Formats: sequence, C-alpha cells, structure tokens
Amino acid sequence: MFGYVRCAADELKIKQWRRYKAYYCGVCRAMGDFTALGRCVLSYDLAFYALLLDYDAHSGIRVRRCGVNAKKKPYAVSEAVDYAAAMNVLLSMGKLRDDIADGEGLKRIPAAALKRAFGKAGQRAENAAEICKEGLSRLRALEEAGCDSVDKCADEFAKMCAKLCSCAPFLQDGGMKRLLSAIGYSVARWVYIIDALDDLDDDIKHNRYNPIAQEIKSGRLNEHQVDEVITRSVYNSLYDALKAAQLLPESDNQPIILNIIQYGLADETVRVTEKRRKAHERSVQGPGT
Repeated sequence: MFGYVRCAADELKIKQWRRYKAYYCGVCRAMGDFTALGRCVLSYDLAFYALLLDYDAHSGIRVRRCGVNAKKKPYAVSEAVDYAAAMNVLLSMGKLRDDIADGEGLKRIPAAALKRAFGKAGQRAENAAEICKEGLSRLRALEEAGCDSVDKCADEFAKMCAKLCSCAPFLQDGGMKRLLSAIGYSVARWVYIIDALDDLDDDIKHNRYNPIAQEIKSGRLNEHQVDEVITRSVYNSLYDALKAAQLLPESDNQPIILNIIQYGLADETVRVTEKRRKAHERSVQGPGT
C-alpha cells in the first residue's frame, strides 16, 4: 500500500525537485531517531504528507552528510517532517502485520526489526498511534470478513489518513485542518484502490483477499468492466484532491503538492492500467507470441 505517491520530476523546476528531495531526506533523517533499520521502509508517500502538513513551507532546509552514502544533502527540518516520519513507521508496521496475516511469513523479520521503532514512534506521536491502531483495526475487520465493496474498504483507510492529517498536533487553524483532511482523504482513497487494482491478478492467483476480486465474485462488479469502473473511481478521487489542493495558500510547497496530485498520481494510474492491459493481451495471445 506504499510507493505509489510520487512526483512527476520532469514537470518540476530544478529548485522544486531539490525541495521535494529535501523533504524525502528529512523524513529519512527523522526516522533515524527511531532506528536506522526503519529507513528500509522509507516511502515517498510520507514525503508527500510532510509537504502537505507543512503547507506554508515553514521547514528549515539544512545540509549535512547522509548517513547512508556519506554525501552532503539538503534535508527539511520541522514538526511536520518529524510527524510524517512517525506516520511512516506506524503505517509500515501496520502494513507488515497485514502481510503476515495474509500468509507472508518472511515479513516477520522486518516486523521484528521495527518493533522498537514502532514503540518509539507511538510514544513520540501518541495521537497518531491511536488513530492508526483504530483505523487499521477497522480496516482489517472488513478484510477478514471478506468485504465485497472496494469503496467501503477504501473509505475506511482514507478516513484514517484524513484524521492523521487533521489531528497533527502542530496544526491550529480549523479551516486548514479541514482542507488538509480533504486532501489526505482523497489521496489515501486513491492509494488504496490503485493498490488493489495493481495487485488484483496476483491476489486472485494466490487466493489472497482483494476487495475488487470480492466485488467480482459477489456479482457487484462485472469482471469485463473492472478497469473502466475502477479507473473512473480513482480519477474522481484525484479530481477531488486537486480541487482541494488548489485552495492551499501559495508557498514553496504548493506547486510540488499540485504536481504530485495532478501529474505524479495520474502517471501512476496510467502505469498500473497499462501494465494490466499488456498482461491481459499476453494471456490472450498465449506464451511465445
């Protein structure tokens, strides 16, 4: 459920690309306060949330040597970056536990390595930890019950992420909390559904839960219209996210946030749907064609 939220680098100015990377490196460095091993689950998704929560671009940009490759790099420093780092650890542990429950036993190794970091992140961001615990528990209950509505599952995940945005302890403006919640909800809904679509064929093959597969099985969704229906749904979420993001105040972060939603997520949608189209064409043509 991670790795889909990226920018469209070719559409960014050089200074915007550098700023984007500074937030990514900032989240990475902040995760180092929990554990060096935690950086193995670092995600660009949380760089986006760091940019979003620091919507007025108050983060300081510092330059230090990277702990991974020893090169000097700029990195962002702020409460928003620290909060995003805690979110990264909390959500990554939730994802690992979900994978373990789905029978991926090897995920127990990184889960064990993250256990201490998970505890530290929970202490540093108690409110976020409680939101993740409750949200992921409700989502897991739906999945274990074989929920046959991708919209219902996506809504549960999206509500959790929206709440993580609006309940960040350093946010004071009620109007901005509602706006960030709306953006967080729409982007998270897109993430959940695009991930389900990307994994659909593999999940069916290995008999793993997938809400889209359940909708097909129950007759709620025509298997020949899956790509059309799901693609329309995710583009609706992108439209909602973009309209909300356009209301953000002007800052050095706003054009990067808009780039991610308008171009980066749209490119990922095309990548996933094109990959499925080509795979289906190969299966129809048969091996060796």
